[in-house]
Amino acid sequence: MKNIIIYLSLTVLAILLGLIIGKYIIPVEPVTIYIEKEVYITKYLDAPDNLNLIDYGYINPIHKDDYIAKSSPFGLREIPKGIYTGGELDREHEALDLYGVWKARIVAAKDGVIKEKWYVPDKKKGHRGHKIYGGYIVILHEDGSETSYAHLSWISSEVHEGDFVKQGDVIARQGETGLSDGPHLHFALKIRGVFVNPLKYILIGS
Repeated sequence: MKNIIIYLSLTVLAILLGLIIGKYIIPVEPVTIYIEKEVYITKYLDAPDNLNLIDYGYINPIHKDDYIAKSSPFGLREIPKGIYTGGELDREHEALDLYGVWKARIVAAKDGVIKEKWYVPDKKKGHRGHKIYGGYIVILHEDGSETSYAHLSWISSEVHEGDFVKQGDVIARQGETGLSDGPHLHFALKIRGVFVNPLKYILIGS
């Protein structure tokens, strides 16, 4: 009889434990993401804002002294009023919008090579800029990931396609060029050719 009571107590305890885990623990659907050469880290993609504090090697693309806040999330969202996309952009926002002080300094989030550079639109200089992103930079990192920086108001004259930049180097300034409803940085992170939520890989801040 005593053994039966102990068994039943353990069974009830196991059930309660299962309910608690199911309710409060992050869903267990691990995805393996390529981080560095021959190094793999398993991370739960449901974890918000990199709560597990894993260091993936990226930093906030807005200079720490200029950063203010996040302004628009990654994923589904309403297209801002007055932004006509001509069918090229829908409600899927494949980046994170951040903003800082006026013309905040934009820095390289990680060491890499400038893969793509679109000048800030300037009719006098004949610079058209990217038709959607205006002043625009894409950096290719050693691990194969890419970060991109859009709507820039100024790009450093020392930044050219093929150039190497170090993490933290000032490469540009925040702006509202291209299809934009106000000054901000449209920051995208691509891993293995797929856009991912930067908040899962970078500790952006408040």
